[in-house]
Amino acid sequence: MKRSLANKWVFIGLINKDRDLKPVDKVVAWFLLNHYNLKTGRCFPSHKRLAEESNYSLRQVKYATKRLCTKYFNLKRRGHTGSANEYMPLFELIDQEKAVVQYNDKIRATSEQEMVQHTAPQNIKENINKTDVTSDDFLIWKIEKNMLGRLDQTQLERGRRLIAKREKLRGS
Repeated sequence: MKRSLANKWVFIGLINKDRDLKPVDKVVAWFLLNHYNLKTGRCFPSHKRLAEESNYSLRQVKYATKRLCTKYFNLKRRGHTGSANEYMPLFELIDQEKAVVQYNDKIRATSEQEMVQHTAPQNIKENINKTDVTSDDFLIWKIEKNMLGRLDQTQLERGRRLIAKREKLRGS
């Protein structure tokens, strides 16, 4: 499942509520989530980088990541000398919260709608996305406001006839 910035915020909120964690753990968790790439789903900052960003010592950061990996992160790949560990946030912990479920459903519906629009054929005798302009008042309004982009020639002629008819009735 693709994650969003909202998922990161809810997850860090869950971590901040945990009274068993030390302040250094919460700060390191924030920087770990900051390094989590939403597009690739990867997170691999080095302990040294986390120490520099959080202003804690290297030893404190190592212990903090160790504690965080027991509850909130998975150590996906242990790095070797010169290579950083790869962490995976356990977003499953927040997936059941009502606000997250509603937000994910909304995002999923939007992305599915975009996928359909991008994959659907655009021309089968006429454009699928074309709106059916049946209301005379709406058609007249579009022509008067010069919003002719989605009108075909027959709609344009029909609208002009309606405007002429309306002007004729006003004049008599």
